[in-house]
Amino acid sequence: MGRLDEDLAQVTAELQTAQHDLVRLTARIEGLQAHQKALQRAAVAAEVATDQGVDLGSMTKARAIVAILKAAPHPMSLQDIAAALTDAGKVSKASGVSVYMDGLLKENLVVRVERGLYTDA
Repeated sequence: MGRLDEDLAQVTAELQTAQHDLVRLTARIEGLQAHQKALQRAAVAAEVATDQGVDLGSMTKARAIVAILKAAPHPMSLQDIAAALTDAGKVSKASGVSVYMDGLLKENLVVRVERGLYTDA
C-alpha cells in the first residue's frame, strides 16, 4: 500500500498545482478580455471621429449614441455605450444611456437586437 499512497499524494499535489494554475490563467484571460473590450470601445470612438470628422464630445448624447452604434462592428450593451461615451469625454452611466435609448428606439434611430444589445437602425 505504500506505493499507492505515494502515487495518490503525487496526483493530489499535481491536481492542486493544476487548480492554482487554472485560477491564475482564468484571471489572466478575464484581464485580457477587459483590455480587449476597452480597446474596441476606443476604436469605435476613434472611427466615429475619423469617419464623421466630428468629436463625439461636441455632439448631443443622443447623436453620439447613434454615431457610436453606427461605427460599432457589433451590437453593444448599455454599459459598452456608456463606456464609449465616457472615453469620448461625455461621462456617462448605463442608466443614463438607457434614458436616451428609449427615445432613440421610439424614433427608430436604434434597434434592440436582443435583450440588452443595441445597434443602429
